[in-house]
Amino acid sequence: MKKSVMMMPLLFTAVLGTIFFGLRYSAGQSEEMAEEQMTVSQREDETEKLAVEPVPANGDKLPAGSSPAELLEYYEANSEILSLYQYLDYVSLKKENVTLAYYGEIDTNNTWVSKVTEKMQDSVSGEFTMIDLSFPGYDSYELYIEQTAQTVADEDPDVVIYGLPALSDQMRDMGLEETEEFMSYVLDRLLMIEDAKLITLDPFPVPGQMSQLNSRSLDYRNYISRMQKVSEEYNLPLIPLHADFTAEVPEDQLGDYYDETDELNETGNEQVFSLLDDWFSEEM
Repeated sequence: MKKSVMMMPLLFTAVLGTIFFGLRYSAGQSEEMAEEQMTVSQREDETEKLAVEPVPANGDKLPAGSSPAELLEYYEANSEILSLYQYLDYVSLKKENVTLAYYGEIDTNNTWVSKVTEKMQDSVSGEFTMIDLSFPGYDSYELYIEQTAQTVADEDPDVVIYGLPALSDQMRDMGLEETEEFMSYVLDRLLMIEDAKLITLDPFPVPGQMSQLNSRSLDYRNYISRMQKVSEEYNLPLIPLHADFTAEVPEDQLGDYYDETDELNETGNEQVFSLLDDWFSEEM
């Protein structure tokens, strides 16, 4: 009987110990399970984030010496955020060649055109072809009535840079509604070129013409604004070269970028190239 009485505290202590260590073990297991669930959840979140957030199209994520197959895979995964340089390379990898056409009021004799073209050529892995379909001095009516857009379509380029003829329209003295009408006709035909990317380009400033008005009291900047409106309605990439140029160079200093005939000098050509190079390096 005494032994039974003496054993009772020991048994009671053992039971309490079992319960205590059991509770600690259970709590430890619950904590481990919670940590594992949190880790899995974090991994799932990271995986989902990687799935919905594409790699920025700046080329930094591509390992040095990437193979053509790796480049093509990268471009296809980021096709919505490529720069123009990357897009040209993308097409050249898919087709083994890529063709770019200059169209509209662009003087391909300007140094900036050759520098931009050279940069494009250096950016592609396949063969690069430039087609000069520019019409310096043509206004929107002439571009339309002479079916110049059909000339572009016949060449079937992959990219078309359309120089907007704002100054020529102003000098023809046509109304803004006419500019919009003829430009729309041209765009309708250009956009029928299968898989071609069309980019509209504002003219650079012309110092001697900025204050000149036609009989409608319009300067060429009024025509730029109307052409920009049409480009936006067609949801086309637009490069606001005129605005970018004048934002960096005050009007009273524009003369430093032109010769006595209002043609771009070496400094002016370098300025246009720099602005376009920035645009062509960014997401379109």
